[in-house]
Amino acid sequence: LTPRPQLAVSLDLDEVHHHLAIHGLPKSGATLEVRAAFRCALPRALDFARDAGIRMTLFAVAADLDDPFVAGALRVAVEQGHVVESHSATHPYDLVNWPDAELRREVAGSFDRIEAVLGRRPVGFRAPGYLIDESVFDRLVEADALFDASYLPSPPYFLAKTVIRAALELLGRYSASSPGGRAMSVAPRLPHRPGRD
Repeated sequence: LTPRPQLAVSLDLDEVHHHLAIHGLPKSGATLEVRAAFRCALPRALDFARDAGIRMTLFAVAADLDDPFVAGALRVAVEQGHVVESHSATHPYDLVNWPDAELRREVAGSFDRIEAVLGRRPVGFRAPGYLIDESVFDRLVEADALFDASYLPSPPYFLAKTVIRAALELLGRYSASSPGGRAMSVAPRLPHRPGRD
């Protein structure tokens, strides 16, 4: 018997306005109404998963589930065997800088909202911008998370992010993304808890 290769496929369902904010571009109500992540990207991803015979982990921003269309699209994904985990409550890029009380509301609140809408409490989390620290991990433990998928051990990603932020500043545009990530860019690729052996 030949073992099947193990594969983890995940998708962050960030809406267009989050990407506009990264690049210091103005957002409008129209960008929210389009719901491109759920009207275009998610159906394509579900078709891909069906054709490939895989199940995905979908990281959703809990506030997006307030839109009945989004909630319905995620229910369809769940019915097809995919899992919805938390990508935070409101997708703040500076999550690691928040005071504990607000951080607790952002993390636990996202778990509560997703559970209320989809009927299953998330057990996983991915931080916006892949930035996470011990204070966020502590709030994840409080929320009964079983895993975090925020670490991105990719020096080119964090280098590009730094260069783009600097270029935007030269153009007089503010990027909502947060600086940082050097430690994460060289993080171990095996499961671990930062700050612990």
